[in-house]
Amino acid sequence: MDNQDFARLDTLSEKAFNETISPYELKEYLHLLDEWEILNEQNPVGSQVSCVVDL
Repeated sequence: MDNQDFARLDTLSEKAFNETISPYELKEYLHLLDEWEILNEQNPVGSQVSCVVDL
């Protein structure tokens, strides 16, 4: 997902919350939400990448 996808997901989530989302937008929203969930499964919020440097 890129920044544009995240922005679109945000817009669609607001429309879903306000119950103003169209059927097509709902389908798109659910697709983007699935992509976001997969991304979070691959990179959990609490995980950190550590780097060890030998001096």
